[in-house]
Amino acid sequence: MKKERDDERYTGEPESPQEPGQPNRTSEENTPEKGDQIEKKRGNPIKRAYYYCVNRIYRYLYFVGIQLLRSTRTRRRHLSVRLSGLGRWFQARFLRLRKETRIHLRNLRHELTSPIRDLKEKRRRFRVELENARKFSGEAGVYRSYLRMAGLLLTGLWRAAGFVLSYLAPLTALIALVLLLQFFSGLTLALNLVYDGRDLGYIADESVFTQAENEMKARIVNEQYIKPEDIIPRFQITILKKGGSFLNPDDYITEDDLLEVDELTNLLIRASGNELEEAVGLYVENRFVSAVMDGDALLDYLDSMREQYRTNDMSRDAEISFMKKIQVKKGLYPVSSVKPFEQLVEILSSEEEGEKRYTVIAGDTPIMIAAKNGITFRELKRLNPEVDIKLFPGDSLLISNSVPYLGVKVIQTEIYEEEVGYKIEQRTNPNQNIGWTRTVQAGEAGKARVVEQVTLVDGVETERKEIDRTVLQPAVPQIIEVGGNQPLAFIPQASDKPTPAGTWGWPTVVARIGTGYGGYYGHTGSDLTWSGCYGSPVLASQAGTVVVVRQRYYGYGFHVRIDHGGGVQTLYAHMSRIDVVPGQQVQKGQQIGLIGSTGNSSGPHLHFEILIGGTPVNAAPYLYGQK
Repeated sequence: MKKERDDERYTGEPESPQEPGQPNRTSEENTPEKGDQIEKKRGNPIKRAYYYCVNRIYRYLYFVGIQLLRSTRTRRRHLSVRLSGLGRWFQARFLRLRKETRIHLRNLRHELTSPIRDLKEKRRRFRVELENARKFSGEAGVYRSYLRMAGLLLTGLWRAAGFVLSYLAPLTALIALVLLLQFFSGLTLALNLVYDGRDLGYIADESVFTQAENEMKARIVNEQYIKPEDIIPRFQITILKKGGSFLNPDDYITEDDLLEVDELTNLLIRASGNELEEAVGLYVENRFVSAVMDGDALLDYLDSMREQYRTNDMSRDAEISFMKKIQVKKGLYPVSSVKPFEQLVEILSSEEEGEKRYTVIAGDTPIMIAAKNGITFRELKRLNPEVDIKLFPGDSLLISNSVPYLGVKVIQTEIYEEEVGYKIEQRTNPNQNIGWTRTVQAGEAGKARVVEQVTLVDGVETERKEIDRTVLQPAVPQIIEVGGNQPLAFIPQASDKPTPAGTWGWPTVVARIGTGYGGYYGHTGSDLTWSGCYGSPVLASQAGTVVVVRQRYYGYGFHVRIDHGGGVQTLYAHMSRIDVVPGQQVQKGQQIGLIGSTGNSSGPHLHFEILIGGTPVNAAPYLYGQK
């Protein structure tokens, strides 16, 4: 029955009920003729199935939508109830907090003003009591009233003082704590050093002792260190004052009482069992080298090593210093570490392993470089085999495999005037042909004052840096007028002869046309392509002026248009890079870009067009010299 109802619903022709007394039509409809009529009447079964499925899907989606709306409304209602409850809770908390705050402030005000109110009330009662005593009790009653009032006043003051102290005591304790911390944080501590049973003095911290101990051991290099009986240091913390006391200056330790590293080193080495001698020690890069008896001679020799690099034309502010850190310290040294002065000079004038290099500047030649550095050309070539083949400014050349033990660096300032070249400006005269020139204004070089900082290491320049430049006389630019008219280079020799072969150049390095002019609908150019053509040079087919340069990612993509005069132009499209700018003059065969696949392109190629009067023409005859 359900299937029959569905059929009736979708055919649109339900069966009418059979009236009583009428013959049964079912048996009649079972005949073949009646069956065909019924099938035609009910319609196509595929169509009925389609409408049936659509109806079911519609009902399902309708049901889902109704349920979704109900669920959304329910959740919205629940959320609204929860938010309302949360708002009421916050409001209740706020009102409760405000009420408690008001009560607390009222109680605090009552506590602060209650002593004053009590005093006022007692003062009023005292007046009444005093008047009654004067009237009824006589002079003795008046005295008793005064005494009782004095006791009440003292009691009230005592209570008021206790009340005030109950609030001020924590604040006073906090202030005292801050002052105490500030006092102790401002103190500087020192250490009292006891070594080998002797009080050596005061030092700033333990690192001073460590440095002094290491320096003491460095001095004893040529003999064995004889340790004292007790080599364990003992430290005692004490307070260091920056100024002494006016009453007892000896009770305080000042900064002047602290031992330096050199002073402590002498005290430690004196405590050893080695034979000592007072001398002057030389330290290079914080390492002990040797000690000599004549300290003045050592200082004079070091000064002479620096001054030998000073020249007569050197500026007064030139800085001459050693490449290494040099220190000269006077103190106690083991006898074995004290050497003759000549032996120390031999060490200082020696060389050590290292590279000495020279930076090439403009105008240098191999022979000049060898002469500058005091070596032969053969030695320079041995250290730099390709120096006579390729030599460019900025190259670093090896001069020697050894460097002085004490290298000397000179930093000086050089001031000189140099000639400043003038610029050449070009103006185009469209009435003259390309190749015609005329000088409108002669150029004149200017002058500038240059200040440079020059660095020399062992007499060889290693760095030059410009620190100031002042123009003394500005340069006058040269103005040249050039012809801008481009005669047609492709005019046929006669009206009945083609353009000479070679008049138009191929715009690519490979002369091959893939898809030609009109190769498909709307194609107005010639596509030049081959395997691996991406990035190949794009060449100007004829001399002319660049009039259009576009970098787009649609249509022609990166493309260039060149005007050759006489209404003739060429177009180069889909390039990956453009090497020219608008207004630039280009010659035949000059590179203007690289082949690419930008814009509306299916692969790497060059779209080349020849336009005459703005209309594209077939470029193949021009390229092959047939037109």
